[in-house]
Amino acid sequence: MADADGFPLVVDLEDNNVPKLKNKLLKYFQSKKRSNGGECQIQYEDGSGTATLRFRTEEDRTRVVAKETHQLLLEEGLLKVTVRLPGGSPVSRPRYVTQRQGRTKGVISFLRVGGTYFDGGSGGPPPEKFERSRCNFPHSGASQHRLASLTTTSSNKQIHSGGRPAEEEIQVEAASREEPTEEPALCSTSAVLENVPQDMSKDFMEMLVENICTHFQSPMNTQPEFSLEILSDLCSAVVTFSSGKENNEFITSCQTNRMFLSKNLSVRPLEVTAKVKVDDVSNIKLDVLQMYLENNGWEVEQVTKDEEEQSAIICFKMDTDVQGIIKKKHLIRETPVKFFPFYDSLGTALYGKDRPTLKLPAAFSERIDPTILTYLHKKQEAAQMVCSAFAALFCKVDLLSSSVSFSPLPTLLQQKGVKAKDIKEWKHSVQQAFAQVLSRFKTLRLQPPLSAWEEFEARIREVVVNKAVEVIPDKAEGALSVIGFVDDVTRLEPTINELSNRIEKKVVRENTSIIQGFEIPQEHFQLLCEDGLPDLLKIQYPQLEITYEDKLILKGLSHEISDAASLIMTGVQKILDGHAEPALCSTSAVLENIPQDMSKDFLEMLVENICTHFQSLMSTQHQFSLEILSDLCSAVVTFSSGKGSM
Repeated sequence: MADADGFPLVVDLEDNNVPKLKNKLLKYFQSKKRSNGGECQIQYEDGSGTATLRFRTEEDRTRVVAKETHQLLLEEGLLKVTVRLPGGSPVSRPRYVTQRQGRTKGVISFLRVGGTYFDGGSGGPPPEKFERSRCNFPHSGASQHRLASLTTTSSNKQIHSGGRPAEEEIQVEAASREEPTEEPALCSTSAVLENVPQDMSKDFMEMLVENICTHFQSPMNTQPEFSLEILSDLCSAVVTFSSGKENNEFITSCQTNRMFLSKNLSVRPLEVTAKVKVDDVSNIKLDVLQMYLENNGWEVEQVTKDEEEQSAIICFKMDTDVQGIIKKKHLIRETPVKFFPFYDSLGTALYGKDRPTLKLPAAFSERIDPTILTYLHKKQEAAQMVCSAFAALFCKVDLLSSSVSFSPLPTLLQQKGVKAKDIKEWKHSVQQAFAQVLSRFKTLRLQPPLSAWEEFEARIREVVVNKAVEVIPDKAEGALSVIGFVDDVTRLEPTINELSNRIEKKVVRENTSIIQGFEIPQEHFQLLCEDGLPDLLKIQYPQLEITYEDKLILKGLSHEISDAASLIMTGVQKILDGHAEPALCSTSAVLENIPQDMSKDFLEMLVENICTHFQSLMSTQHQFSLEILSDLCSAVVTFSSGKGSM
């Protein structure tokens, strides 16, 4: 009778210290080939002498009970277990005694029927009738077991005088020389078609597979059923059949199929895998995932997480576990989890109908400095350079009026090995590439005075004419930008800055200059001019304006006018006092056209040499000071008396 969780069966264990025995018991009793069992659950505590199984169907439990012996061949040795129904004693079965004859097969030597043994090899009384009810020969080489179930029936006859039942059913196991081994290795049921063109449709591929199947060498009663999964990023497709035999026939038939060969396709068997892949494990801890699998009877060998994809690859000790896992639905802490077989030779998992479909990422726009955008619109070569920089990212660039638009090209999805994370990271990759492209350009932003804007712009354009740069004015913002490649702008930058400073100083002088007049008689001004005072003032203050219109007028900065007025008044006063020499004019001389490389020491020696040829009789050597005005290529010599300058 079944309980709420299934049909129970108690397993009595020998004393043991086998690690992970719970998982090994579960795998054994879930294997129909090894224990005659089926889908079940297990309750077992480490070190306990019993375990409780709960089968999904009563038929599975019945087959397990009917099996003669249950032995688990483990790394630690052979573990024998006994099964019984809950509350009952261990199930009793007839004993089987066999002897081996020959090297290639086992022959039944003794049979026990109703408590009497018959010597099948020495002519003893045989059963009247043997009926072969089942014969199962797995294809796994010379070391496979051959199991035969034989049924013997005796009608209305007593085999022994001991009053045994007239009819008994006896199951006899004939074993070969080899000891029991694990389940036969799985054979591949899938084939990989390679060199599949990107434009080859799935419909055509399915028709091609159907065509190849019609030419199988072994006759088939019906068309083999198959599934086809296209791996466009690998230029491949995987065909999966119901059996390894069909898969082998398919691979063989491909070599002679005309259409297959004309398309330059290739085929190979897909390996049997012991790995599965789990996508989106961001909310599942790996140790929880591993514990879930082992609690359900699957022995995990290794779990590897991909941090970028947030997925995990799980490797099992036995490849037979994979098929059992992927066929079941899994719920881990109320979270549905799907497992997909992962193949190293493909570098990907097979998803079947659940294979995620990659979609192109959304287009987007980036706003940039309007002056750079204007420059790109005017300079076609620069614009082409920008667009070509994104070809490797499968991106189309559009230079709009106020922004730059980026759109993915369809060929992005056709690239070999493209993954979901590549699609997800496409925008970020484009943004990084765009930042690198913009770093190739340089903008020199100038802010000329509005009062001199036209002059400023004209002078700048004269400097950059025939250069690979562009002058972009924005008078509304009060800015004038010089834009180009970094090397070009850097080369012009010193000249532009010098010109800009000169114009700015001119504007500042115009805005801050003052005008001051001095009531000086014209004859006095004439005397000052003859003595060189205006020329001296021009040397000291080149931009000072001196004019005479009924009076002396000075225009310049306040400190320039203050210094000039002091010198002029001193000169005028000396004229009024009757001195032959106006104040400064009588003590200074100007040397012009002085070479830039002429040193001050040389000039002083030159002045001393000239002074030695003065005709005036001087009792002492002339005393003087020398000031070089390098920007004017001049020098001013000031003597202690006016005679030295004559």
